Amino acid sequence: ISTLNKLKEIASTDITVIAFRIPTTEQMEMLEDSISGFEENFIKNELTKHSVIWLDFINFQFVSYDGSHLTESSARKLSRYIGKKINELYLSKSKLH
Repeated sequence: ISTLNKLKEIASTDITVIAFRIPTTEQMEMLEDSISGFEENFIKNELTKHSVIWLDFINFQFVSYDGSHLTESSARKLSRYIGKKINELYLSKSKLH
């Protein structure tokens, strides 16, 4: 929870915070959640209430070769998507100033 509080603190400044869960397989996501106690919806809701931008991904749109790492093409796809979102945010903020 201390990381959650730190992200909330940073987001309360003029810094844009973007958060997301790296796409993986459904099986790996369930395993991670069961071991770590990670509650994605709780984290997402807490962060978005404090101006953190949460990006959602659909796991099956990306391919993992071992359940933990994305294939090169999926990693590039993810990077392009994140870059596009950052660019959209930058452009929307530029119009406000």
